[in-house]
Amino acid sequence: MKTINFIVVLLISSVMLCAAQSKPKVKTDTVSSKTGLKYLILKKGTGAPSKAGQEVLIFETASYASGKVLFSNENTDRPIKVLIGGHQATDGEDEGLHGMQVGEVRKMFIPNYLCRRSSYPPNISPDSPIVVKVILHKILNNTK
Repeated sequence: MKTINFIVVLLISSVMLCAAQSKPKVKTDTVSSKTGLKYLILKKGTGAPSKAGQEVLIFETASYASGKVLFSNENTDRPIKVLIGGHQATDGEDEGLHGMQVGEVRKMFIPNYLCRRSSYPPNISPDSPIVVKVILHKILNNTK
């Protein structure tokens, strides 16, 4: 009986060890900039990193920290065109687009002072930080 118990324990241990080793390692390091922007890379992309002066096509979901969605085009076939450094997005999102690669997914934690706009849609409070999940779909042009 002791031998059977030992074999059962050994088998369970082996299965648990194999299951633990087969789980993909996910990088959970948060990148923090000097301005206060923080982001996680949820999925790595490929190709050259994006830079100021390039137009990119993105899918995004913007929400409050509570999870209340403010805007999303993520489940559509209509990406948004943004000129990096062109003040077409909030300062925080504009900064977070720098260095992204095609296919990369970033979750940006943008403090309220990097969300400043000249005017606000009725569903966005000027005093709230925003969480934006961005998917870089395509880089449209290259700059020298």
